[in-house]
Amino acid sequence: MQKVGLNNLWICLPVLFLGALSARIVMDEGMFTSFMIALLAGMLSIYLAMFKKSLLIGLCIFSIPLSQNLVNSKLLSAINFPTEPVVFMLSLIAVLVGLNRPFYLKKLLFHPITLLLLLDIGWLVITSFMSTMPIVSYKRVLMRSTFLLVFYLLAAQWMTKKENMIKFFLLYAIGFVLPIILTINKFAFYHFDPKYVFELSLPFYTEHTVYGACLAFLIPFLVILTIHRKSITSNKWMRLGICLMTLLFIVAEIFSFSRAAWFSLAISFMMFIFLKFRLRFWAFVLLFLGAAMIIYQNRERIYLYALENENISNKGEIGEHVMSVGNLNSDASNLERVNRYLCAYRMFSDKPVTGFGPGTYQFQYGPYQSPYEMTTISTLNGDKGNAHSEFLTYLSETGLPGAISYLIWLFATVAIGIRAYLKAKDKIIKNIVLAALLGFMTFFFHGLVNSFLDQVKMASLVFGSMAIMAVVDIANRSKTDQHGA
Repeated sequence: MQKVGLNNLWICLPVLFLGALSARIVMDEGMFTSFMIALLAGMLSIYLAMFKKSLLIGLCIFSIPLSQNLVNSKLLSAINFPTEPVVFMLSLIAVLVGLNRPFYLKKLLFHPITLLLLLDIGWLVITSFMSTMPIVSYKRVLMRSTFLLVFYLLAAQWMTKKENMIKFFLLYAIGFVLPIILTINKFAFYHFDPKYVFELSLPFYTEHTVYGACLAFLIPFLVILTIHRKSITSNKWMRLGICLMTLLFIVAEIFSFSRAAWFSLAISFMMFIFLKFRLRFWAFVLLFLGAAMIIYQNRERIYLYALENENISNKGEIGEHVMSVGNLNSDASNLERVNRYLCAYRMFSDKPVTGFGPGTYQFQYGPYQSPYEMTTISTLNGDKGNAHSEFLTYLSETGLPGAISYLIWLFATVAIGIRAYLKAKDKIIKNIVLAALLGFMTFFFHGLVNSFLDQVKMASLVFGSMAIMAVVDIANRSKTDQHGA
């Protein structure tokens, strides 16, 4: 990537503004030291943006798991610092880099994954104009756009070198180590009692499900890196570090007590077996549809079992914790999910085409609750989070076209990931694509029971893995074209 010269100093102005906002927030809390850190971080980011973009991208990725939400109670606003200001600046750099490398940008822009993501953004823009809360929707669309510019378009151009593909996941994982250690330390204080697990990952991760989901996304990469560590580095201390970090992540995942994360890793392992048999995407679709059909045909039996299931989550026994995923009798977490799902469906029924607008579910679902479906953790105001499903979030906020768009880019990414893996000749590239695809499969499952795509900590991993698969697919097709010529 070419340097951004002094003539492009204007791109730093948004960062100065966001840095000032962050500084104001922390000063309101009487944290002068934090203000100085924010100021120095802003100045460093400006220098790196002008002269060391690759290093800035790396620092941005490293800072994601370490970033925290800074909230100003007077302004009722929040900013994820230091990541969001840097991401906003990098999104502007992404445009400049794209203009400086139009040939590669053209290949990337016309790739199927890119076109589907642009279609998705286009529909988000349209629905935001018809939103019930336009300002909320505009902010959500702006945030999603910056995520795509940085973690997909800019990252894709950065990851044309395979060492940068490894760095993408590895830097995030290294940054994740401190939050993991602090979370486990707090958990030990409570004698590893699962009842206290929900918010132990604060202030880095809002609660244990997104913490567990990000761990699950990275574990396939770390396991693959551990298995093939000799082909990655000759440094024995680095190899030892990789092994220890992998073990730390696995232990952290167990102690996250996130059922969805555990099941997502099982789905990821099933995809690994699927790929080892070199099966094609159509076989994946048949398996998916077959599983869906079996569940549908046995829906009454499954429902009756769920009503009779008395296993309780977070009781301390892992077996019971896993089995509690099917408890619709007394598990408040499961019952609240059903409450949110039904609210999302009722919202969709009221606005089936355009939905309520991007980002609005958490503010609008309250009146759609039924007293008979509310739980001990429900609120009358309906102010506790999202629809707990990517698909239902899309359905309620952007209508049926948005939900279909989400499903298309989700399945298309899996299809292209399988193709990129099967056609890759370089063993290291093949394993990187495998790691990206297996990580993406954990998100694929999480999309059924959680909604994390609006959070930078998960969005960076999702769009970054999609960028890897697109880059390798482009490279594979270019080699095929050259061979054919």
